[in-house]
Amino acid sequence: ISAVNVIDLEIGKELGFTMKLLAISKDDGKMTEARVHPAFLPTEHPLSGVKGSFNAVFIHGDNVDDVMLYGRGAGSLPTGSAIVSDIVFAGKNTNHRRFYFEENEDVGGDTFATDFSTEYYLRFVADEKGEGLNKITAMLLDNGVEVVKALTKGKDVIIITSKAKESVMQDLVSRIVKLAQVDCLGALIRIEK
Repeated sequence: ISAVNVIDLEIGKELGFTMKLLAISKDDGKMTEARVHPAFLPTEHPLSGVKGSFNAVFIHGDNVDDVMLYGRGAGSLPTGSAIVSDIVFAGKNTNHRRFYFEENEDVGGDTFATDFSTEYYLRFVADEKGEGLNKITAMLLDNGVEVVKALTKGKDVIIITSKAKESVMQDLVSRIVKLAQVDCLGALIRIEK
């Protein structure tokens, strides 16, 4: 999160996004996706309002729709309480619980998804003539990534994409930064909804 630039927070706010550090887990019945990174959320999303020492868990279920658990998760008292609770639990129990995948030999390493799809916020530093914007959007479109929104601010080219695979986006970004009209990648931020 230390690599997040203030300019991206400001642009994100203008575009209707709030930055949050998210731990994301999704299960489609075959593969489990697990990742942690800063992400943009729409400002109206319930997690966007979580501030200060509060944490939240947002769950979407087939039968229950959306559920959010919210409460203090940081600060001296909640942290101290959690540590004491863990010490007492460890002292009282000699048999500790294991995750099912640690005990189940049938579960292979390929049950965790290493590639995922999401929307992206991209900011490139490019030439001021607009050629950078044209080349970047053309390269994205040529590779099946829809450009939902594109704008320029000085030398910055900002692009919001449709859903794309992480591997595809990483490959495209590595090729885009080699374009003569592009100086560097300013930001790649995933967008969650």
